[in-house]
Amino acid sequence: MDALSALLRDSGRAGVYHLTREPWQVAASAGAANIACFRIDIGRAHGKADFLDHIAKAMGFPQWFGNNWDALEDCLKDLSWLPGNGWVLVLEKSKHFGAGHGSEFDEAMALMADVSDYWRAQDRPFWTLIGGPDGWNSGFPPMPSQANDD
Repeated sequence: MDALSALLRDSGRAGVYHLTREPWQVAASAGAANIACFRIDIGRAHGKADFLDHIAKAMGFPQWFGNNWDALEDCLKDLSWLPGNGWVLVLEKSKHFGAGHGSEFDEAMALMADVSDYWRAQDRPFWTLIGGPDGWNSGFPPMPSQANDD
């Protein structure tokens, strides 16, 4: 198992971070660690409804998903229909949603942090990695390079 796979298995380090690797690298290392990885292009998310729709479709949410923040949190704290020992959401092309829909982006990332805390208490990693063009800063800390980085 490579260092990135070991990091992704570390529920204590999981959280919301700015993506510092190529999405394909994260996906490959997640697979090696038996962590489900979802690469979700939110570059065309023009608000909350679009963002929620992208997440729901990518993760195969159940039909009862209500397309609101509470329903998103409920689904992300269940995930019983998904395989793996943890989850990684790579939010690709996040600049438009992150910069253009700041309050919705902040609310979504706060929810993702809460979900990560929920799963951490169960010793299961839940990562949200925010990607964008080179030079764009999401405002979140960079993803650790290994499990023991501070």
